[in-house]
Amino acid sequence: LVDEHSGHPYFLARVVVPPSELRKLADPASGERQLRAGLPAQVVVPTRKRTALQFLLEPLNQALWHSMREQ
Repeated sequence: LVDEHSGHPYFLARVVVPPSELRKLADPASGERQLRAGLPAQVVVPTRKRTALQFLLEPLNQALWHSMREQ
């Protein structure tokens, strides 16, 4: 998808928050949930399984791979 105003590409994602997690967001005084449409969110989207070592070394591997490419 592409934003009509800026021309920047973006992904559309639908995120389901479990009810047990939503209860953690409730305001203690009113009991009202603080999650509202339009709020920024950080969502982790797993793309593949990796070991901790692979996760840590991936930026180095990518830098080395790109450094050996002719432009």
